[in-house]
Amino acid sequence: MRSTFTFNGHKCDEFGIYISKKPQLNRSQRKFQSASVAGRNGNIYQFQDAWDEVVVTYDIFAGGYEQGDAPRDFTAIMEWLNSADDYARLEDSFDEDHYRMAVFVDATNIEQKWYSTGQAQIKFRCKPQHYLVGEVVSVEDGDTITNPTNHVALPIITLTGEGASSLLDLEKASPSFNMGGAWRFFSESLDWFGATLISMNGSYKSVTMYTDDYASQGRLDVINRQNSSGVISFQKLGTSKWGVGTGIAVMADTEYTISATGNRPFEVYVLFVSDSSSTFTSEANAFSESGAVNFTFRTPNDCTKMILVFYATDNNAITISNIMFAMGAEAKPFKPFELDTSETITINGTTLKIMLNGFSEAVIDCERENFSVNGADNNIGVSVLDQYGNLSVEYLKLDKGENQISFSEGITSVSVDCRFWEL
Repeated sequence: MRSTFTFNGHKCDEFGIYISKKPQLNRSQRKFQSASVAGRNGNIYQFQDAWDEVVVTYDIFAGGYEQGDAPRDFTAIMEWLNSADDYARLEDSFDEDHYRMAVFVDATNIEQKWYSTGQAQIKFRCKPQHYLVGEVVSVEDGDTITNPTNHVALPIITLTGEGASSLLDLEKASPSFNMGGAWRFFSESLDWFGATLISMNGSYKSVTMYTDDYASQGRLDVINRQNSSGVISFQKLGTSKWGVGTGIAVMADTEYTISATGNRPFEVYVLFVSDSSSTFTSEANAFSESGAVNFTFRTPNDCTKMILVFYATDNNAITISNIMFAMGAEAKPFKPFELDTSETITINGTTLKIMLNGFSEAVIDCERENFSVNGADNNIGVSVLDQYGNLSVEYLKLDKGENQISFSEGITSVSVDCRFWEL
């Protein structure tokens, strides 16, 4: 059986290459500073709790070279080796109990040797840790994880939530942008004097925002809005097309779902705002003939703000209820918006406090000290507290021995990639 290595998710035999011999086992050197003092034997050493990189070298050969069919093009191999933008997982068939985190940075003379002999050396620069291979551990609130090594581990923790809390506050329109924290009236009428014409995909749309006191001019009347029941009632006056809406902060390239019911047909529009130009670039809309809407859309790549507008189809008073704006492609049962929706996860007295509302999956990378939601970094509103509730300079970690994990009830499940390691 031929020996192989795997880097960044791809095994070397996918490219017709194998390892000819076991790589040299290198141990990392502990980082230190030293000073020589005159008249004193030896040196003074100051050791750090950190280690240098390790270089791992693989001698590779073409699997069919003896038959004269060595690959003539090294391009695919080089593209694979250079496919990682950061440290990526490296493992080989000589040690199936450990893996390293590596980067490929040394391409000197590889292709020349490959073309002439069908052999070459590939060097990876690796983090000093020799990580233990292990399955991701699922934990319940209050469970413990035992670290069997002598080193502090910095895990990757995945949190799952119901994703069902409303992202929309009907009373304050929060979170919002440039809206003064309240719902506003919208006009989509080109004949209204002073309306702003906005170019959108070669056509023009008038989306003019008015303040609450605009109702006194006889264009639209908001009768009621209640976050506790998810209800907003209004009546448009006159012949122009009027609606109520608000600006909402969103994540780019992310699916959201709007669901609502009305006592008569209504329309819902979503207008996406470009981050680079601060103009409306595209739109999505749904029409309800039956009085119910379940509308899923994806925000554009260049969009972290949108405007949500409800329009009535006639001049009668309309009530739209159970308004739910949630992350994901599934309509969620209505829940009132909660401004302070912090979730917490605690390991050995250190707590990560996260401002979340209706999340479905979040990942904590404790080594990078990074928090992400649905693949997008979201470190705003994340704080780390010590056992006394003060801001902590340390992130979550798994110390040697037992580590107790607890989390708030808004988090439905927790899985931990422990990342235990040895030198």
